[in-house]
Amino acid sequence: MSLLVILLIIALGLLFIFIELFLIPGTAFVGLLGLIVSGAGVYLTYDYHGATYGHIVMMVTSVAAVVMLVIGLKRISSLRWADPDAIDSKVNVLEEVPVKEGDEGVAFNVLRPNGMATFGDKRLEVYSIGEYIDKGTPVVVTKVTHDRIYVKQKA
Repeated sequence: MSLLVILLIIALGLLFIFIELFLIPGTAFVGLLGLIVSGAGVYLTYDYHGATYGHIVMMVTSVAAVVMLVIGLKRISSLRWADPDAIDSKVNVLEEVPVKEGDEGVAFNVLRPNGMATFGDKRLEVYSIGEYIDKGTPVVVTKVTHDRIYVKQKA
């Protein structure tokens, strides 16, 4: 088998690995196929052209894989391939806390330990302090942090 055909086989394997890592990650099939095809190309080099060419092709393949990985990661980190409309918001960050300690409300659903409670016309996510609170039970705010509202059953 000619060395050019073997190099094309290895290039095809590296292309499959590239596709798996940077274009359609998570399938694993394409990446495994790329590893198998690249490995087969290196094996064919050893088989048809001997150890000297085999070592050279294995080193060139390894260097090409590393270069491909570095270039791909740099391009992704520079957002050239990444989704520019990525979500960068945070969850449960209360910019303006609508309740304060001592406010009273009603458990909208079962709190075990978290759930929803209504305070006037506002429905908020709340956390009970380790206790199970049934739906419809009156609750009192005991603590407010930057991202959580803690309540207990009204005595």
